[in-house]
Amino acid sequence: MKLIFITGPSGSGKTTISKYISQHLTNSYILSTDNYYKTGFISKISSKIIKSYFDKILSHEQGLIKSDIDYILKNNSINHYYKYNFIKKVTKKNLKNFSNIQNLIVEGIFSLELTDFFSENQYLLIRIKEKKSLCRERILKRDSIERGKNKILNLHYFNNGWNIYKNKEKKYRSKINRGITLNKDSDLDTLLKNLTK
Repeated sequence: MKLIFITGPSGSGKTTISKYISQHLTNSYILSTDNYYKTGFISKISSKIIKSYFDKILSHEQGLIKSDIDYILKNNSINHYYKYNFIKKVTKKNLKNFSNIQNLIVEGIFSLELTDFFSENQYLLIRIKEKKSLCRERILKRDSIERGKNKILNLHYFNNGWNIYKNKEKKYRSKINRGITLNKDSDLDTLLKNLTK
């Protein structure tokens, strides 16, 4: 099984690239780190008092997503998926069977941290590099519609999240340098050829 991690700051196009790759690789399954946020009272309080809480790893259910990835790698299948509601801040577990998974794509702002758990597995890390202004434009549009965020607050959150992510990239520089960096001029067909070898 191919294990692919896709990382990049918010609004860089991780979900779009993941879907594109999934459509061109047989039996692909996408796990989004966005669906593994912590929920409940402590998470709600933490989000009120901790600056940029949802951009920090402490907001994330690392154990749960790691467990799902481990299960898929061992069984080539999974019988559920999670969906996080950004407005209500709750997660719903949905039962559905996905079998014969040959390509597991893990995408999201917490993908870099997840590579720490799978250092013994062969994986490909794809980093999406995009201009801050374009990412900001996408996020302002997306989050006001999908996540019910106020435009001014959203801009503030975006700038904080951008800085948190860029500092994380510095920490993981050696892993990023061994992976693939995509930008607006990248040839996705060449990437797909490399993935299907």
